[in-house]
Amino acid sequence: EFQGGEPLLNWPVVKFIVSYARAKNKLHDRILHIGLISNFSLLDDAKMDFLIANGVSFCSSLDGPEDLHNKNRVFLGGNSHAQVVERLGKIFRRREAGAAVDKPNAICTVTRFSLGRAGEIVDQLTALGFERVQLGPLDRIGFAARSWDEIGYDAGEFLRFYAEALDHILALNAKGVRVYEKMAMIFLVRILQGEHWRFPNGDGLCRLAYDYDGSIYTSEEGRLLAAEGDPFFKIGHVSSSGYQELFDHPTVKASLLAARPETQPQCFQCVYHPYCTVLPVVNYRSQGGMWGQMPSNAWCEKLMGIFDLLFDR
Repeated sequence: EFQGGEPLLNWPVVKFIVSYARAKNKLHDRILHIGLISNFSLLDDAKMDFLIANGVSFCSSLDGPEDLHNKNRVFLGGNSHAQVVERLGKIFRRREAGAAVDKPNAICTVTRFSLGRAGEIVDQLTALGFERVQLGPLDRIGFAARSWDEIGYDAGEFLRFYAEALDHILALNAKGVRVYEKMAMIFLVRILQGEHWRFPNGDGLCRLAYDYDGSIYTSEEGRLLAAEGDPFFKIGHVSSSGYQELFDHPTVKASLLAARPETQPQCFQCVYHPYCTVLPVVNYRSQGGMWGQMPSNAWCEKLMGIFDLLFDR
């Protein structure tokens, strides 16, 4: 998965990695998925042709109606909302014309400006043809930490927003509109099927993050933390670290322990712990340790609120 910043600013590297991975996989025959998360500002037809031909999926940020999206994502000299919608529409049309490309996805980052507008956000995504709504709460990491006083909110405010969005989605489903919220879907699979559709949190084991300079981190959040000046979750470098060294790193082992609710004294007693996800990097950034302090943990408060909503509905 290519993330940013904006990965298309370094198109030669994106193109090389995609080509190399596809060529290597002809020998190894793994299930290989390559995804691009981009603001699409540099996605021209030539790049789109190459990415579609190589089976790369597309995802962008779409934070809501034009005024809201452009307030969150200022694009000097242009209209970031119009640009994203135009490129998404082109990918949808290519797919409808028979191109072998996954249906594109969009992530809505929920800021203070989003509060009270949940229905509008859901309606825009469904009108554009999306069945998946992904509502991303802010955590105090990276840009969000530096701008928290302007764009942040408390857990209760997010949960009120999320409840409005979920109820709107349920009402649309009752009318025959196919739409779901990603986080709710993941948790409902865990609750109703007894399966972890995705590993709750496998930082360093189920995922790694590589920075532009070759540094390797346990997760994307760890990479963002390093950008703030704290490289605690750095576990190696592409030029010097071997495969076994990365997975034997003490930070990987500690992260895996901290990510398991069964090892958290307070989480273990929680009724929702079989379904929950612990984020060691968020705990470390907000509370000074990977295990965190759950009674005052904003991430815990948000997830408990979401589980309450799902069981109630």
